[in-house]
Amino acid sequence: MSAFPKYDYELLKWVQINRIDFLDVFFYWISSSTFIVSIITLGIIGWLYITKKPKPFNIKYYSLLLIIIASSFISLFLKYTVKRPRPFITNPDIIQLSETSNFSFPSGHTTIAFTLAFGMLFISFKKIYLLPVFCWAFLVAYSRMILGAHYLTDILTAIIISFMLSLLIKPISTKWTVKKT
Repeated sequence: MSAFPKYDYELLKWVQINRIDFLDVFFYWISSSTFIVSIITLGIIGWLYITKKPKPFNIKYYSLLLIIIASSFISLFLKYTVKRPRPFITNPDIIQLSETSNFSFPSGHTTIAFTLAFGMLFISFKKIYLLPVFCWAFLVAYSRMILGAHYLTDILTAIIISFMLSLLIKPISTKWTVKKT
């Protein structure tokens, strides 16, 4: 085992050994909330932008939606290209605390949570809205390790994918806004 995967495994093992058992249900709920929270948040933002805001804000909403879809596809593409087994499959001392499917790299839950968070940041949401979304995104990422579903590199790669794609929101929405007005 080379040094990098060894540290990846050791950190995950440390996270699982030091977890607080009675919080397992909370982290399972946080992890399970990813798709529902994202859909509800997008629905609320969409409704507000479509009904209450002028045209440029509509474009920013559609840009956010596009970036979330793109990051999800990239995450799935990487999962089926890299085919990294889940930690509990290759390391029997990692406890599987949630049901999972397919492969580990990168974390799809983390990708979606952080794409929403970074996307909202780059669209210039008020800080009062950003803090809870970023806290939730970090909890989603941490929960994926607590539950034994992902290594740290799965999580970090997902955050990098999310950040890089979210950087595209401003130029895309600015370009579309200029064309539409």
